[in-house]
Amino acid sequence: MAGSTIFDDISEKYGLPIVITGFEPLDLLQSIYMLVKQIENKTPKVEIQYKRVVSKFGNMKALKIMNEVFTCRDDWWRGLGILKNSGLKISNKYLCFDAESKIAVNVEPTFEEKACICGLILKGAKKPSDCKLFGKKCTPDNPIGACMVSNEGACAAYFKYN
Repeated sequence: MAGSTIFDDISEKYGLPIVITGFEPLDLLQSIYMLVKQIENKTPKVEIQYKRVVSKFGNMKALKIMNEVFTCRDDWWRGLGILKNSGLKISNKYLCFDAESKIAVNVEPTFEEKACICGLILKGAKKPSDCKLFGKKCTPDNPIGACMVSNEGACAAYFKYN
């Protein structure tokens, strides 16, 4: 929905090749090929492999509505902790629809398994196979960390295709 331009600054600032990809095996293979070509040619940029869904500027109508209804806030992410401006909250204009401001909800702290290295995997610092829980205590049928929870998670994909 956001388009590819939101990644332009990252690619330019850090000289990183970026390819926005789909989730199907052929999407991933083509994206890897696109990344390898960027690296070989020393031309880091943002490319869209997933053109059947993603456009350069995104869905402008949806983005306008999102920006009107929501504002950014700091939020907590499993494996990563609190990230500045990474979450959304209802804007003041739509506060009358905000259940969070009307109903007191006691959210229990989430327990994170100390041995889970999902945060490092999400950051690209470790591979799923580096985790001592991977494929043993942590499987798609018994996910321990966020990376194994859905079939789109890094560990779940690694588990399925290895």
